[in-house]
Amino acid sequence: MKQIRDVLRYRHKDGCSNRQIASYLQLSPGTVRNYLRRAEAAGLRWPLPSDLNDEALWALLFPPKVLPERAQPNWPIIHKQLSQRGMTLERAWHEYRRVYPDGYSYGHFCVLYWQ
Repeated sequence: MKQIRDVLRYRHKDGCSNRQIASYLQLSPGTVRNYLRRAEAAGLRWPLPSDLNDEALWALLFPPKVLPERAQPNWPIIHKQLSQRGMTLERAWHEYRRVYPDGYSYGHFCVLYWQ
């Protein structure tokens, strides 16, 4: 966490370039760029607020990803369908995707089925 604070300080207080900051802190220039972009997106400037602890800074820079809700397949019905001749998991998935076009990918569908 100290490195993120140092990146922001070197950039905003000292006016260093990404390559200079990367060299000082032994980071890749891409990591420095990533930290600076995340700080800008979060609206952070130097100096950071004194009440901003490491956990709050981390939460601002790396917010949790919100995954979209997906329609759950009716697993008991799918399991019953699979006992029928000619029915495959792939066919069951195609039927599921016909009803729910934004549903799970085939790979994820299979993983969920076998859990």
